[in-house]
Amino acid sequence: MEYLSFKKKLSVSFIAMLLAASSVQAKQILEPQVGPWVQFTGKGYQFCDALLKELKRFDYSHLALRADQQRCAIDLVIPHFNQLKEPPWQTLNPEQYRPLLRRIFTEGFYPPFERNFYQPDVLRTRAPLTREQEEKIERKIDSFIAKGRYLRMWKMPFPSWLEKSARNQNMPVTPLIFIQIAQFTGKGYADFIASRCKGIPLSPSKITSGLLYLVNESLDGPDPRVMIFIPPVRRGRNQRTYFSSMLWKMVWLQNKIYLYRGIPHFTSDWGTSFISSGKREWLNENYCEIN
Repeated sequence: MEYLSFKKKLSVSFIAMLLAASSVQAKQILEPQVGPWVQFTGKGYQFCDALLKELKRFDYSHLALRADQQRCAIDLVIPHFNQLKEPPWQTLNPEQYRPLLRRIFTEGFYPPFERNFYQPDVLRTRAPLTREQEEKIERKIDSFIAKGRYLRMWKMPFPSWLEKSARNQNMPVTPLIFIQIAQFTGKGYADFIASRCKGIPLSPSKITSGLLYLVNESLDGPDPRVMIFIPPVRRGRNQRTYFSSMLWKMVWLQNKIYLYRGIPHFTSDWGTSFISSGKREWLNENYCEIN
């Protein structure tokens, strides 16, 4: 009986060991390990080649996961790349732009599939906000201001390669107005990045930037040029036109803007991918993807 009991325990232990091993293997498959940078697109594109060279200058061997490697590249390496410059942002007093903040914070009260800053109000399916919800939004704005967060603005000349599409839609080719939420980088966040990116001798930027928005000339809502849909337009999901989708891609997925030799380049959290605004084909030779 004692032998059978020992054999049973051994069997259970062996099964547990197999499960643990398979769990580790599954984690390694789901969470790729740190490795060399691979340039998937953009070879021969001067900016992309220079960026790849910059990424390779640093040692990522202290990091555990590929996701950390990409995150550290986005948070540390790219902001310090001396061939990239921030746009000349203009700081705005958030108290003077409460209508815009109200529009931004209102999105959280809509159904998930309608949480889109560029969704026309006529296409919303939910009931108007209650007084309690409106008061909650005002408190969010007050908290936003009290914590030292602010808005910053940059006007970009309208891309020449989109001018024909704009005129076909009877839309003006006035400059694009970008608004971004920003704040001074706190010690807690800086320490977190430092602990996550061990071995990379760089400090986080002094300014932490958030979501990017294309807004109208009144600075109180979305740019109407991003809100053009293929008819018939109805409640629910609608497809943007080529023109409006090109503008929308500039601000989706927490994009950030950098200037390379004066030409705006947009990057997103999808790895270290950059798209230039200066050429006709959005995803052609001016698309740089390095992972």
